[in-house]
Amino acid sequence: MLTPYEVFQTYGIILWIYEEYYIFSFVLLAYCLYTYWSNASEIKTNQEKLAFESYFDFQTKVLINDSQNQITEEDEDKIEDV
Repeated sequence: MLTPYEVFQTYGIILWIYEEYYIFSFVLLAYCLYTYWSNASEIKTNQEKLAFESYFDFQTKVLINDSQNQITEEDEDKIEDV
């Protein structure tokens, strides 16, 4: 997903090539490719972490009015049906 800043960088590269500032456009291109790569790797890492964390199922105790109530399997079936 491109941000407005990345679109602006791409426009800048095209503009500098058109104006024949090839060295500056190459530097800007290298910086753009680095930022695209780093953003993509960060998104991929975050998605992997989220997938790993959402894989597990934990049992919990619910406290209602200072008494301990545990959810039974019948209650879990009712919750899953909703």
